[in-house]
Amino acid sequence: MQALIRRKRDPRAAQGVLDQANKYPIPEVIAYAVDQCQAAIALEERRAHEALDHLTRAMEKLERYSKANALIGAAKDRLRAYLCLAYAACGNSDEARRYYRLAQPRLRALKYNDLIERCESAITKF
Repeated sequence: MQALIRRKRDPRAAQGVLDQANKYPIPEVIAYAVDQCQAAIALEERRAHEALDHLTRAMEKLERYSKANALIGAAKDRLRAYLCLAYAACGNSDEARRYYRLAQPRLRALKYNDLIERCESAITKF
């Protein structure tokens, strides 16, 4: 799902995969990913305020597990990158920059170049 929306930026295909996945029980520990995918789809479809709602829910779900696994930090920074994009799309440059600053070190370390480029492009438009 994530590859369809993050790399290919194909919201229709991602929605189809998400619809199929939602037919099955989603473990609570990865439930945030459903909201993250819905947010990414909403962003691609230029529904930034809806994306913010999904991202807020995703972050709340992920926070429950923040001390359980070292990989949670990477997931949180991906969410922060999408929060940057969503806030930028809503015209809130301060929040967009704040979330990018928080996410940037790990995004660079993990070489999420596509998200880095999108975030930097979004915040330089202000």
